[in-house]
Amino acid sequence: MSQRLDQLKRKFESNGIDFKKVGFHLDAAFLLAEQKGIIKLEDYAEFLMIQSYSGDYIKYAEEKVEKISEYIANLVIEENKYGQCAEVSLSLMNLLDELGIWNFGVKGSLTISSKDNKFEPQHFHDITPINNVAAPHAWIYVPNVGIIDLTLQKQIYTSKKVHSYLPKYNFIKESDFKYIQANKDDIADPVTQVHPIYKHSVQQKLQKTMQFNEKFKAVNLISNNVSFRYIPIAIALPDSGFDANSNKRKINKKTLKVIYSEVKEL
Repeated sequence: MSQRLDQLKRKFESNGIDFKKVGFHLDAAFLLAEQKGIIKLEDYAEFLMIQSYSGDYIKYAEEKVEKISEYIANLVIEENKYGQCAEVSLSLMNLLDELGIWNFGVKGSLTISSKDNKFEPQHFHDITPINNVAAPHAWIYVPNVGIIDLTLQKQIYTSKKVHSYLPKYNFIKESDFKYIQANKDDIADPVTQVHPIYKHSVQQKLQKTMQFNEKFKAVNLISNNVSFRYIPIAIALPDSGFDANSNKRKINKKTLKVIYSEVKEL
């Protein structure tokens, strides 16, 4: 792992990228290297996962993430707007960068099921008969801290009963991670698994996802007899920073600038 870390550092340095700065994926040198195909978003995410962190930093990040997650999840619920996982995740990434907390976003599939059959399994599939979204679901990963999913209560489910069994949000601590392997049911709608038009694509996507998950692991959380299967399929990062978005991005009518002023003191 240290060998891979050294490789990434050399790769960044040779392209004039300062990798010691939180959010360096927004630096001009990184963006230029990415545009040329020399650097990928996955390089940034992998670097964050394998670099070392001090005990003081981890304690700071854990405490901040818990408080911010509660705060923003409440805003999401109050706003009562559905399907905001990507927008909320981008806003949270900007906030965490500004607070000096290393993080990256993840696009992926999510399966929610009841271990005691209180509701039918709910799927956010990557492959459906009508693929009209950039990503089935989105969440944040803070290395050495955990996964943050703040929009569970404001997603559209096939059963109205689901909401009453869901937490306000998920903050899965890294110490509680249970790693899993993706299967067809995780990534593909049942119709696409048997339809001749989609079958080959489903198999290809499963293989690609499993390969991606060798580095960016799939995780299962079971809480109060409800299972959450998080299957990463891509890395997501904002294309502009906090300063550019401070008055543009809003959650429940509050700008990032206002939210930052409130959460930095939490």
